[in-house]
Amino acid sequence: MYFASVKASRDAKAVLTAEQRSRMKTVHDRINAYKGTDMGTKGHPGGYTHHGKEQKS
Repeated sequence: MYFASVKASRDAKAVLTAEQRSRMKTVHDRINAYKGTDMGTKGHPGGYTHHGKEQKS
């Protein structure tokens, strides 16, 4: 299933324009930068709670 996922991702990227690939890379890089911080375990970027629900202590 993993290899099928990789192939599907590559097939999808193959039909993107250069601008779309660039925008996708920017988003991907932003997600990876966010994962590298301790904030990656504390909710969404910008302080949004998970799916709009308040976290209970």
